[in-house]
Amino acid sequence: MPDSNFDQWKAEPVEKLAQYSPAAVGPGDAERHTIYSLALMAITHHYWNGNKYGRGVLYPLNEPVDFSSSTLLAGDYNGHNIAALAVDADGNILDFDFNHNELFNSSVEHAESRLLRRLFSLAQINETWNTASNDAKRESYGTLLKNVTLYTTLESCAQCSGIMALAQMGRVVFLQTDPGQYSIGNMMRNLTVGTGLAAPEPLPARLFGFPFHDELDTAYQTFRTRPKDKPHAMVLDANGELISKQSDTTSITSFLCTKAARDIYGKAKTQLDAFTLHHADYLPKAASPKCRNNAEVFVEARHFVKYATVEAQRGTPHRA
Repeated sequence: MPDSNFDQWKAEPVEKLAQYSPAAVGPGDAERHTIYSLALMAITHHYWNGNKYGRGVLYPLNEPVDFSSSTLLAGDYNGHNIAALAVDADGNILDFDFNHNELFNSSVEHAESRLLRRLFSLAQINETWNTASNDAKRESYGTLLKNVTLYTTLESCAQCSGIMALAQMGRVVFLQTDPGQYSIGNMMRNLTVGTGLAAPEPLPARLFGFPFHDELDTAYQTFRTRPKDKPHAMVLDANGELISKQSDTTSITSFLCTKAARDIYGKAKTQLDAFTLHHADYLPKAASPKCRNNAEVFVEARHFVKYATVEAQRGTPHRA
């Protein structure tokens, strides 16, 4: 096993390094990926918050913000509308988390990194404190998450890609491309695949026919090239006037605060509610006896969405 692939790539153009072609996804696996992806979008839609620049301003591209609720933090911008969901090799959903940069005033509170910290904690909870009686062995942090797939609503940044590589996570599925991250996940995979510290395999959701991937990408391009006027402003002051830079922002996190983005997530939620299975009995290759088939995965996903949106809270620890 090589320590590095750097020598074989160092003379190649960056354009080639940034391209990665995952293996084709069969219909049974595509259905599984679709179920988890729809579940993640449904959870994200439930916790949607669009008032990126706080209260006392106007959002022409968003629906009116209701600040009258007495719910904790209602109306406040807790973080970007970016979420992540983790699934183990048997098809069990482990947990979810959101971006909370704004809440913690920190650039390291990304959804993927927050979720990974929690997964390491969950993976090392023993059923009993009396470990001496059950031959429990401590597993290395380098292998704890090797069979976990992480689903994220937005292509991961360098920070999160690096954390996932160090965690030796097997795969990351992203539901929207982020041009601002320069295909870093692809580059890291190419540089490390087959080595002792391989980055997770990046899998764009369009690869398994997930329609909302291209729909989100197209909507974001429309947002980036929109006219620079009041009707198309991201935010206006309380008097309806343009605000320097903020009104004309083209950031992807601003796009994810718009009604256009929210509506796409709403369609995904509706699709999950009306989802029809075509490969109900499908199991992945080399599945363990405990692995869920697609019908069981669908039930698991529906139950988890209900838990995540009724009993759990955005950004708080959840029951193991």
